[in-house]
Amino acid sequence: MAKQLDPVNEFTVGEVSKLYGIPESALRYYDKIGLFKPISVNQATGYRYYATEQFELLNIIQYLKYLGMPLKEMKQHFEKRDEQYFLQLLIHCKSVNENKINELAVIQHRFNQRIEELQTSLNITDVGVARIETLPQRNILCVREQIRTRPEMELSLKRLEQITRVKASLFIGRVGVSIAQQSLLERDFSKYSAISIFPEEIIDSEQSLVTLTAGEYACIYCRSTLFDSDQYYGQLLDYIDEKGYSIAGDSVERIIIDQFITNNSQKHLSSIQIPVKR
Repeated sequence: MAKQLDPVNEFTVGEVSKLYGIPESALRYYDKIGLFKPISVNQATGYRYYATEQFELLNIIQYLKYLGMPLKEMKQHFEKRDEQYFLQLLIHCKSVNENKINELAVIQHRFNQRIEELQTSLNITDVGVARIETLPQRNILCVREQIRTRPEMELSLKRLEQITRVKASLFIGRVGVSIAQQSLLERDFSKYSAISIFPEEIIDSEQSLVTLTAGEYACIYCRSTLFDSDQYYGQLLDYIDEKGYSIAGDSVERIIIDQFITNNSQKHLSSIQIPVKR
């Protein structure tokens, strides 16, 4: 038999929803899983009713939900009502939230890095001007295979993801390709020999980890996209010859601004770096 409530202390699902700012569907779901059940149900109409003595429990549920505790674990606690279990539950949820905070810190760092790079890139005025730069050692994730077309590049990138278990989608603007040293010497720019990801932080993956040595690189910014940089490669190799350098390794080519960032092809930007030595 349904419990008789004082009409003053009788709240429908809709009224509790308005009081707490909780969707009615959520309250019905709480009832379904046994987390927060109405104190009374009208058997004739099916209407659910709540009372003020239940509000403290709902406050606790909202608080634990705010802390990130799963509903299933809340239900287990309310069934046990054990202080040690609750303590361990809070410690576990704290650990989960700390991991989320660390993940957000990484995302924030990537935002900052990308914003800084784009701001710098939009102000570059020496496009097409070759130069020598001294660059630090860099670690990249790399898979070596011949790439002649964009579809082949996309498949190679997926293979790199599978090998390293690192999602390339997390490194937008950080994917690069290389032309082998021998191909550069032969001035054959028809194919790439490797595809790489340039991580913005330390990656816990030894698979396909390659170190780009510190030293001098012949560099040039290009208004081009992948598979369309032949003239810039030729210009950079001419510069290397003119300055008395020799090629010391594979090239490193990376798209910075492409059609996914702007429709204006005059704003597209990539960079080519070739290690050199005297």
